[in-house]
Amino acid sequence: MKTTPPMPATTSAKEPIKVVGDVLQAELELAAGQVMIGDEKWDIPAAQGLYVALRYVTPGRILGTSNYFDPATNQEIQEVSMQHAISVDVMSYDDSARVRKEEVVMALGSQAAELAMVENRIKIARQPSALVDVSDVEPSGRLKRYTTTVMVNALHRKVKAGAFIDKYPNGTPFTTPAPSPLITTPEVTQS
Repeated sequence: MKTTPPMPATTSAKEPIKVVGDVLQAELELAAGQVMIGDEKWDIPAAQGLYVALRYVTPGRILGTSNYFDPATNQEIQEVSMQHAISVDVMSYDDSARVRKEEVVMALGSQAAELAMVENRIKIARQPSALVDVSDVEPSGRLKRYTTTVMVNALHRKVKAGAFIDKYPNGTPFTTPAPSPLITTPEVTQS
């Protein structure tokens, strides 16, 4: 069996949507509060400048799972690889969203994004979906808004205490069944 390096006691280092948010905040040089997670309570800011809202489009698609026991550490390792679709909305009441929307794509392919992917065991797709203009008139003015969806693959891992299982619940030890007799073919004689 393979031995795993020490890992955090629970899932991925950071939630994928928060990794994407941190990358966008750093690369677009946005202040705290200018990047919002979709399920948080927030109002569209009337202040000038660029704002980004992120939300999961779907709960995630399961790509694969793995559960195994590491006898060297007596730990059970549970892993699931997920694909998350994250919606990125870039908005502003001034021209910032229209002028800077392409920077979102650049940020997701930046060196900062590469480093964040390695640190958090995720993969951010190099090319998100098309940037779509979903601008609308709001009560406080015309909101310039562009949206795209980025796919993120993430490895979620949970490590917990485990035990080597070598007996059935009734106490009978596991045994290796005797090999089945080989199927033999009659010898063919040449005449």
